[in-house]
Amino acid sequence: MSKPKNPLLSFGARGTIADSLTFQRRGKLTIAESIPIPTDRKSPAQLIWRQIYRNAVATWHALSPEEKEAWRGVCPGLSPYQCFMKSELKYPPPPPPIYIGADAITRETQILAVNTVITKDGPANATGMLHTVKVYAREDMTGFIAGTFYTTNGNRLKCRDSELIGDVEAGAERTFTGLSIAVEEGDYIGCFFDTGTIERDKDGFAGVWYKPNQWIDPGDEADYSLLTNDALSLNGIGEPGGGGGNQPQEDEIMLKSGQSTAPAKTETQVDFTTPFTGTPSVVFVAYAENDTPYLLEVTPTYFKWNNASKFTPVTIDWVATDRGNP
Repeated sequence: MSKPKNPLLSFGARGTIADSLTFQRRGKLTIAESIPIPTDRKSPAQLIWRQIYRNAVATWHALSPEEKEAWRGVCPGLSPYQCFMKSELKYPPPPPPIYIGADAITRETQILAVNTVITKDGPANATGMLHTVKVYAREDMTGFIAGTFYTTNGNRLKCRDSELIGDVEAGAERTFTGLSIAVEEGDYIGCFFDTGTIERDKDGFAGVWYKPNQWIDPGDEADYSLLTNDALSLNGIGEPGGGGGNQPQEDEIMLKSGQSTAPAKTETQVDFTTPFTGTPSVVFVAYAENDTPYLLEVTPTYFKWNNASKFTPVTIDWVATDRGNP
C-alpha cells in the first residue's frame, strides 16, 4: 500500500491510500479523489474487435513508406493511416454462431417416443434463427420434430417455433441443415417423435423436461415434469439476428483515428475535431503488452481514457467510428 508523502490532513498531502484514494496538488489546492474503476468489461464482441484492430495496426506498421504513401488521397479528407484503417475496419466481424442444447453423442440410456422432451443443458447464447439440428437416435426415429422452448413459470414451458424433420437413422450423430427455427437467447431445444428412441444420460447434467404427447407446435404451452441431472443428444446451430444486412455502405461510415499519450495514473480526454451525430464506438490498443489503459467515457464530441499504470506513460492508437458499438 502506498502512503501519503505528508500527513493526511496537511495542506501538502500527496500520494495514494490502498489504491483507492489519491491526493494531488493542483495549483494551491490539495485534492483528494477516488481512483476510477474501469468500466471496460471486455465483452466477447469487444475482444474480437480489438484483435481485428491490433491486426490492422500491425499490418500498417509493416508497410513500407511507399506503400503507406500510396493511401494518400484515396479517401478524401483522411490521412493515409485513417484511410487504411477505414478500409481494414469497413465491415464488422461475423458474430459467433448460436448454439443450443447438448452434444449429439451416444449415452447410457434412452427416452421413448410419443413424449415432448426438452433438454435443459445449453440454453441458446443469442437470438436469431437455427439452420442446423443435430441428433443421435438409439433406435430409428420417425416423425421427428425439433423446436425451441422458453419457460413461462417454473417448469411451465411454451414452444416458440418448430420444424418437422422426419426420419432419423440410429447409430450416429445425424445432421439436418436448411432449417429455419426461431430462437431467442436463453431458449431451450426440444423434440417429439412418433417412434424410436433418443440417446439420454441420467447423471451429471442440467435435466430434461418431458410431457406425454405432442406439445411442439408454436404457441403450445404446458406444465412439464423434470428429470433432474438428465441430458438429451440434441442440439442446434444458428445465425444471430437472422443474417444479412449487416454490412454498411462505405459512405455511411464516419471514422476518426489518432494517437494519445497519458502519464502514469492519469485520465486523458481526446476531443474529436468534428463531432459525431451520435455516440461512436471507440477501440484502442496500447503499444506495450503490459500497458493498462481503459476506456472511461465516450460522447459524440470526445472520449476519456485512463492510464492505470503506476509508473510509466502509455501511448495508444485509437479509432472512433459510428458503425455501432463493438
